[in-house]
Amino acid sequence: EILGDFACYRCTSERAIIPLARFATWQASPEFTIPLFCRFPTRERLPVRAVSSQRLSACLPAILWAAMAWIVIVVAQAKTAEAVAPIKTMSFNVRFDDGTPSSAANAWVATSGVSRRDMALDVISNYGPDLLGVQEALHNQVNDLKNGLPQLGFYGVGRDNGGTLGEYSGIFYRSDRFTRTNQGTFWLSNTPDSPSFFPGTCCRRIASWAILQDAQADNEEYFVLNTHWDHQVQAAREWSSQLIRDRIGSLSGGRPLIVMGDLNSFETNSAYLNLIGNNDPGGLQLRDSYREVVPVKGSQEATLNGFVGTTAGSRIDYVFHDDAFRADAASIVRTNYSGRYPSDHYPITALLQPTAGLPQPTLNGRLTGDEAAYGLAKSVQNTRTRYGDATLGDPIHGGGGSEIDRIFATVSGGRLHVFVAGNLEKNFNKMEVFVDSIAGGSNRIVGADLPTGTDGFCCGGLNSTSGALQRMNGLTFDAGFEADYYLTFSNGFETVNPGTPQSTTFWAASAHYADITDADGDGKEVVRAGMQLAYNGLPQVLRSPGDYNDDGRVNAADYTVWRDTAGTATTR
Repeated sequence: EILGDFACYRCTSERAIIPLARFATWQASPEFTIPLFCRFPTRERLPVRAVSSQRLSACLPAILWAAMAWIVIVVAQAKTAEAVAPIKTMSFNVRFDDGTPSSAANAWVATSGVSRRDMALDVISNYGPDLLGVQEALHNQVNDLKNGLPQLGFYGVGRDNGGTLGEYSGIFYRSDRFTRTNQGTFWLSNTPDSPSFFPGTCCRRIASWAILQDAQADNEEYFVLNTHWDHQVQAAREWSSQLIRDRIGSLSGGRPLIVMGDLNSFETNSAYLNLIGNNDPGGLQLRDSYREVVPVKGSQEATLNGFVGTTAGSRIDYVFHDDAFRADAASIVRTNYSGRYPSDHYPITALLQPTAGLPQPTLNGRLTGDEAAYGLAKSVQNTRTRYGDATLGDPIHGGGGSEIDRIFATVSGGRLHVFVAGNLEKNFNKMEVFVDSIAGGSNRIVGADLPTGTDGFCCGGLNSTSGALQRMNGLTFDAGFEADYYLTFSNGFETVNPGTPQSTTFWAASAHYADITDADGDGKEVVRAGMQLAYNGLPQVLRSPGDYNDDGRVNAADYTVWRDTAGTATTR
């Protein structure tokens, strides 16, 4: 009868995560797996990098689906597959140089002092990438990198003739891990299959790609693309973004994607936004690895340093990936050598974890095993509440009160997983979770500044201008705790068509989410979302019209429409 473990293992993204289960078969089988659906429509996934046993509430990276009627949430006895090794990825504009020995301060080959070539090789070797994309490298520089990095294979061509002339956007890869099975280059122009210019530009621009077979992932193949966009003409960047999206569709064969390069565009640029899928919510979505790890934009994120160590500004160099990966780490590498820099760009890195090998929980209806998987509880209730300690074994129709019994936490695969064990009564009692995981946030709940209508059903009805947060106006946390995210869970019985012969009652569980940070300094945030699950295949219930694809049924297909169109007229 016991359902649980809502730290999500397989689905990871820059957005928050929620499991979606169809409960029609739960009584028939003692074990079943909850399928996980990603891309809960919030601004970012919950970005947590550390765990503190003293302040567990400060570190909650995944939505805990705790709102099942009278349940004890238990850790799943997961059937764990061995996780695939992460892919250390680096993108590096090395600044073109023909290699003529020179006394110039930033010479690739210096006649005195340390050469940029040697600095570049040192910074690359120190990171030890599995994948390395280089931009602006001329043929002599490619050869220097090959000679200095013999463990890496290479694919790339010069942009001026498709051979050895002009700058490369080349791909290095660890040859003891990856086998290249296909490759190619196209030009970012109106005639992409031959060396050519986009109208009005001074330089030919290219994107080079390779299909790499990973020996550490049962020979899974990845599609890797490296590019360098125009630095002057916005129309060329716009064209490049759409051409790359189109070519990925025709060349990748549905393989997991890694895209990197120097885009000469900030993340607010329309070409960047188009590349990642902002204009195509139902199509390919690419995730910015750095922004996935560092969700709040800072003032010191420049990747173009001009050889003088500039840090103030925004990024123009990126590593992207699709939902076959998650970014567990990302950085801007600002190594210098007595004030000298390997290039006028900083290399950037991303640690990409393939998600296919991560464990998927299997629920077995037993309370045992929590400590084995999670370690000792970080918090144990020692005061009886008179509301918990339910005794009936039916999570749908059973009785019992509401209480949290124990809280567990563990770090696995670079993620913090939090597991809450307890009871939640079926009369729309609520479990409420506040998360402090980034700088800023709310130390005190000021309802007027926070998203309205979060779980409006509890506080005035659907589309109410009030909500759960407004009901808690004035709530103050401990000093130093500034909540960034709010989660609330409840469950109970709902009736469709009350007072009619068609009246039907369903048990339903609801989850709601709100972003309560103040990222733009305007004193409030408006991101909020919610969803509801009901026993026996997501039937129509009062709180959510639910039939978002207008096929007369409410089922998992409606979740997909809701997920991709949240906040629009489609989702009302």
